[in-house]
Amino acid sequence: MTKEKKSQAHLVIHTCGTARNNPGEAGVGLVIDEPSGSQTLVSENIGIASTIQAQYQAVIMALLWTADHNYSSVEIMLDNAKIIRSLLHNPTVNDLNILGLHKRARRLARSIQVTYSIYENDTPQKALALALEASMRNSADQNADSENRHALQQSAGGVLYKKDGEHIKVCLISKKGGTVWSLPKGRIKPGETWEETAVREVLEETGHLASIGEQIDQIEYFFYWKEDSTFYYKLVLFFLMPLVEENASTPDNEANEVAWVDIGEAWNRLYYQSEKNILRKAQKILHTANFI
Repeated sequence: MTKEKKSQAHLVIHTCGTARNNPGEAGVGLVIDEPSGSQTLVSENIGIASTIQAQYQAVIMALLWTADHNYSSVEIMLDNAKIIRSLLHNPTVNDLNILGLHKRARRLARSIQVTYSIYENDTPQKALALALEASMRNSADQNADSENRHALQQSAGGVLYKKDGEHIKVCLISKKGGTVWSLPKGRIKPGETWEETAVREVLEETGHLASIGEQIDQIEYFFYWKEDSTFYYKLVLFFLMPLVEENASTPDNEANEVAWVDIGEAWNRLYYQSEKNILRKAQKILHTANFI
């Protein structure tokens, strides 16, 4: 039996998202004014993010709260007019850092009557204080026994490749006892760029030093981590990465096996369809550049 929606009484959610060092530890604050006159305060640390990503995440959390509490309409307040215009008028965005967040916010808004409003003055101090406090809160220290949280997790990796005679070979790693083959990738550390993370993670997982070529694309997905009661929105950015030095270091223990394989074999081995799609896009880039 489905829950009935509450009446379209005036629900207002004041949002704020902020990031220390931009990007850095980020937090979201919501001040929720319900039609009954009650006020609810929500704040969460969302991990490493930029300020604009935190602002989008604040909108997403406001939409989720509205749906979870069975409201059919909401007015969401924020201090970024560009985000409002984008959510109202643009079906997509070009910035890969926010593409997935933009898509998710628009999807969530389809089942709710949403009005976006810009703050007439500065961000309300209460929402800002909540966001700042959350950004300074270590995400690992948050109470795992509390209600389910939502957080942003970002990673970078690449299609590492080399010339082998007339052929191109790409490097894959296997995990979970060799049952899952994937592209090398890993989480961004505070202060790192996407490119720095990709180079570091490829070196750590494969032992091979690579450089950054063309940006390929991103993948996004959601998962629930029971240990910290958190729904994660995962964003992974992939680069085309030519080999600089083979066996430049000893791989860490995350991979069970590291292997160079032809592109066709890589396609067959890759476990996730999303990474197969990344490989196909990398193949097209290499073909256009007359590498294959």
